Amino acid sequence: SQFVSRGFTDADATPVGAGSLSFELGGGSLAAVTELEELNGGEGVQRGSIRITDSSGNSSLVDLSTAISVDDVIVAINDATGIEVSAAISGSGAANSGRGITLTDSSGGGGNFFVEEVSGGSTASDLGILTSVAGASIEGNAIRTIGQNTRLSELNDGLGVRTGSGNDIEFLLSDLSTPSLNLDDVTTVGGLMDAINALAGLSVSLNANEDGFIVT
Repeated sequence: SQFVSRGFTDADATPVGAGSLSFELGGGSLAAVTELEELNGGEGVQRGSIRITDSSGNSSLVDLSTAISVDDVIVAINDATGIEVSAAISGSGAANSGRGITLTDSSGGGGNFFVEEVSGGSTASDLGILTSVAGASIEGNAIRTIGQNTRLSELNDGLGVRTGSGNDIEFLLSDLSTPSLNLDDVTTVGGLMDAINALAGLSVSLNANEDGFIVT
């Protein structure tokens, strides 16, 4: 969805108007428009319902069975009735900044704040928020990760991986050999890793955060 204003005759005098602007920059971050199928290394999120209980003991069933994007999840939680809980993409101060969902409880109760699965599903777990805390904030696990099923076109915030004619990557090894790689038929992270592992003298794995590669 895109909204375009009328033109302005000056750059620094006429106010845009009331409201707020949000700018989402690069870096492999979770964005509101990120589709759920891209999360968890391409494994996606099982659609279903979750139950959220705030620290005052109030509960709400949140139906995410038709959610398509991260924004759908956040809106559904923020619109949930009967609880005082808000959801947002984890901010810069969080351990999983930009890669998970943070829930905030403003009810001021003294009980635990928790999220549960419903009917044996895995929606809360897949969203990284299946937990119980004594505080007022649930910092979700990183769900914007890469894995075998992640498409190369999803990397670099959807800019993908640029390729050209002939070989696209050349490695210079310590024995001065130069194995090279053509990515014409490679479409996924798993395919890329298989292609690198097939080269003599090389192996590749995902790093600990599952947001990049380690080539040995």
